[in-house]
Amino acid sequence: MQGFAETRLVLLRSVPTHCFGNKTTFDHLGCYCDEACYKIFSDCCPDYEKQCGRQQLLEDKTSVWKCVEFEVKRLDCFMIGAIGVWMISKCPPDWAFDELKTKCENASLSFFGFPVKDFIPVVGAKNETYRNKHCALCNGVENHTSWDVEVFTNVTPPSWFDLDSKLKFIEDNGGRIKDVRPGQGQPWRFCFGRNFKGNCSSTNHSLYKACVEGPVEVVGIYSGSYFKNRACAECNGYDNIDSYGIEQSCARPVPPGSGPPVSGTPGPGTAGPTTTESARPAANGLNFVLIPGKPGVISTVREKCPVGTIYDTTLKLCRKGYIISSSGKLTNQFLVVLWIKLMSRRWITIYSTVENNFKSALLCRFWLQDKQISQITFFMQNRKRSLRDLVAATFRLTLTPFQSLLMANQYKSIFNVTNQNTAFLELLNFTGNFTLSWDENVLFVIKLTSKQLSCYDEKKFQSLEYKLDKENGSLVVNKTGKIFSFEDYTLIKEEDGNTTLCRKLLLSECNEGAFVPLSPDEYVVFPNLTVYYNATESVFNFGEYLISENKGTSNTSNVTQNSLLSSNSTISVCLPFKDTFIKTEKYSTNTTSYALWILTLIGFSVSIICLMLLLITYGLFQELRAVSGMNLMNLSLSLLLSHFTWLIGMSHFTETKTCTVLAIFEHYIFSKYRS
Repeated sequence: MQGFAETRLVLLRSVPTHCFGNKTTFDHLGCYCDEACYKIFSDCCPDYEKQCGRQQLLEDKTSVWKCVEFEVKRLDCFMIGAIGVWMISKCPPDWAFDELKTKCENASLSFFGFPVKDFIPVVGAKNETYRNKHCALCNGVENHTSWDVEVFTNVTPPSWFDLDSKLKFIEDNGGRIKDVRPGQGQPWRFCFGRNFKGNCSSTNHSLYKACVEGPVEVVGIYSGSYFKNRACAECNGYDNIDSYGIEQSCARPVPPGSGPPVSGTPGPGTAGPTTTESARPAANGLNFVLIPGKPGVISTVREKCPVGTIYDTTLKLCRKGYIISSSGKLTNQFLVVLWIKLMSRRWITIYSTVENNFKSALLCRFWLQDKQISQITFFMQNRKRSLRDLVAATFRLTLTPFQSLLMANQYKSIFNVTNQNTAFLELLNFTGNFTLSWDENVLFVIKLTSKQLSCYDEKKFQSLEYKLDKENGSLVVNKTGKIFSFEDYTLIKEEDGNTTLCRKLLLSECNEGAFVPLSPDEYVVFPNLTVYYNATESVFNFGEYLISENKGTSNTSNVTQNSLLSSNSTISVCLPFKDTFIKTEKYSTNTTSYALWILTLIGFSVSIICLMLLLITYGLFQELRAVSGMNLMNLSLSLLLSHFTWLIGMSHFTETKTCTVLAIFEHYIFSKYRS
């Protein structure tokens, strides 16, 4: 984490370990001596009955309080053993089952999510902590304050954002939410949660009874285990424990000169970056505490990504992508991937001649023509010497019109079809292993997948509309002279001479997503050629993603020992997409400023209407247009334009260049008004 260096040390804090009063409190780290310590919270001091009298234990301790577990932090110290806070997490028993009750009692145990008001605890006027604002409201507490949110950010959010928007802004710009914690001066009562043991499995009846039926007089050890009383500690294998203490792990900033300072880190309860006027970089990254305030008003606008791009919902940006439309054409081409193993010799001894021989063996085995199989590319599947013979091979198979007909009707009876005609189906409908051989080389195909390709951005031409420039590898449109290079397009000829050009040939299985080219830093290739996409932690097996060589390079059949995929390759994977996204336009977090904005809007609107009526009246009656009348009309027009400009600038163009232009224009209008 940039900009924040710290060391951690373990401190044994001086906390109250003996009874000193019976008032119910929520603001200290020691044990307690109030009646609530045994009726509700199970955190009485070890000498409770000696100092405060006998406890009247309850048979049923059901209450609205709940120990909500999370890493307890007080200022810059984490308490070991005390792993939660007591919170009121239920509505009163007689409360009707409504939305408020649902949001209170079904709140996620996770300490963060959106909207923030459903997750952040609040503290009432009597110092009770509530799981969220909904729990406070159904218990009759309307005045409450929220806990603070500690964040780490490289860019501070604009001050007019509400809390939800600030946190999302921080996450979208590389920051993170570090902690949700009580603010300075906010009381809370910690709990031990799963570290508290109040039962006994001993066969010793007297020890069992002393533990289960005995008083709540908590004893604990500094490794983080706490017991209801001494008998429970002995029952769980800890003899002679009669003390109580809390161990803390605290952060100590690195001294000046030994590391980057914790600059810009406000203390708990301070607003931190919320006072900044606009988003700006924070040097080296900063830790801030954001204080939840009153909910604001957010207006948004939906924008569309530029043509040829899609909106990445994970990275929150528009990026290059290829979308297969619902009407996308299925081509007669298939991507075929084979996993092969050399039976008797090693790849390194045959790689220079393997492509042509392998292709010839395929043509012979499945009765195919030479032009039906594209150039074959081989990929070493594992760098390990012992597994070097396992290789993946890919190529594109183009079916003839007759084979396409057979493919579509392969489960129907068709006359005059020979075994040679249907041999290609064995390749596309792989069900078992087969071998390919030439000379003394025997290849064993252990796995095969085939997937039909779809045409992306297709362009159709009739036979008289184009001509082929074979020398330059392009198609020329006769009428317009436009040239389509075969480096950018794939040419698919049809039987009648008509032609279809496809910008890309994509796997047809990505109907509900888009193929997105990945940059090298976005993925990792595993030894078995599986691709791991970092952003979504998704895995794509070989054959489920597309590999294309960059322009200016040619495919190679060489099986290299140092790389799994060529450095010139581009990998594209199928990802969910959106073609539009929400762009935040304006935020207002202060209810007072929002009220003023409404008042200004109403006042200016009424003024504009009255000024327009005045101008219409003076325009209809000529006798009013004397010298004084014309002056009044000029004055009214100037005011009308100034009010209108003010409303437009305030409503839609805050903190933009357009706002600056409107301000200059408005200043000119007012100066004309004053003159």
